[in-house]
Amino acid sequence: MSNAAQTIPSRPPSKQIERMAWAIVWLAFAMFCGVCIGTTIAVYAFLFYSVAPLDVEAQVGKGTVVITSSDAGERGERLREFLPVRPARLNTDTLSQATLIFNTYDFDETQFVAAVTLKNNSDVVLRRANRPRFDWSSGRYDIELTELRGDIDVVVGDIGSRSIEIQITTWRGEKITLRKPGRYAISVSDLRVQVSNRRGEAVLASADQKYNLLLKAGQDGLLLVGRPPVTALPRINLIDHGLFIFDALNATDDGSIRMPTHWGCSNKQQQQPSGLYTVAELQGRTALQLMRGNNATTNGETRCKQPYTLPDMDVSAYNFLELETTFLISSQSISECGVEGSECPLMIHLVYTDTNGVSREWYQGFYASLDPLYDSYKPRCASCTQDHQQINEKVWYTYESGNLLKVLPEAEHPAIINKIELYASGHQYDVYVGEVALFAGIAEQGPPDGTAPLGPNS
Repeated sequence: MSNAAQTIPSRPPSKQIERMAWAIVWLAFAMFCGVCIGTTIAVYAFLFYSVAPLDVEAQVGKGTVVITSSDAGERGERLREFLPVRPARLNTDTLSQATLIFNTYDFDETQFVAAVTLKNNSDVVLRRANRPRFDWSSGRYDIELTELRGDIDVVVGDIGSRSIEIQITTWRGEKITLRKPGRYAISVSDLRVQVSNRRGEAVLASADQKYNLLLKAGQDGLLLVGRPPVTALPRINLIDHGLFIFDALNATDDGSIRMPTHWGCSNKQQQQPSGLYTVAELQGRTALQLMRGNNATTNGETRCKQPYTLPDMDVSAYNFLELETTFLISSQSISECGVEGSECPLMIHLVYTDTNGVSREWYQGFYASLDPLYDSYKPRCASCTQDHQQINEKVWYTYESGNLLKVLPEAEHPAIINKIELYASGHQYDVYVGEVALFAGIAEQGPPDGTAPLGPNS
């Protein structure tokens, strides 16, 4: 056995071992608390703040609309398509119009959230559209549209206590923010952005975000490139209670139908059955419904009108007069507008007195069904000055007449508006009218960029 000293490894003092044990215990406890807190926060955020994609349907009201997305590349759509993949770009040509319908569903009930109508020669990207995942969530509806060029109309529905934000960014970077139920018209051209707030609240901001302008109901905003946004004189709508999605009231206490204020409706037919007018809901929107069914085979009409009295409807001082309406033709039983062009499923009728004191009428008809076997039918009625327009069936469409003072001969310019009337005619028809408006004002003679103004006073 060696006499050399054996080396015995030293052991740490007992106090050091105790400290290490406590450190491990506290570290484990801290990690446990962190996991618990993180899990609690994650679960809370998921239950109260998480979002899910909002249902979005593209409806083509007229023509063919080009839709581009990552799932299917570029394709032309002629009627309707759901857009589950975002971003998705929509582009319209000179003769096309499309509407993005934002809905949410609860126990098979449709809740209308918003609708964005892309007018002709316009382009926009749907960047995102989200909704709260659960009914008890604290989140909001969130819609973002970017790279806007051209013209859009926006309707934001009344979704109760739930908040909503729609943010629209132009191709230059200007921003329009909508946070309240209402109706808005937005136009983006090479040198300007125009916002018409018919009902609701909007904020118009410059591209550098240095300037913003709050637009209350009835105000218009104008932003010229390189300048701060300013308010402009708003459009004057000569029709009372024409935005049926907000203004129409349905049933009274006794169950009878209460029509929108200042509107009167009636039916006329060669023989039974009679037509029907009521306030109804379609795709989440409240609208005025004009309907006749029961296998009718003779002519009938369902008319709704708003008469006027002096001096309110004297329009002789204006140089801008435009009629707009948003509607949906659900069905019709005859082709086009009948053999004489007088049985349209929807006709707009304006009665007025011209500047020479002569009583005159202006018509514009719309139809969805076109049977080639009956191509000899007249494209306009005997009293009409322009052909009827074909739009797609079962989709919402927004019509704008343009400035009637440029459409009509100078000798026939209106001085006094006597009556605005919309009616359905034919054998069987089913039509929904969501809005009708008649705007008057003083239009610019020469906008800075050569484009048509959004409104008469923009």
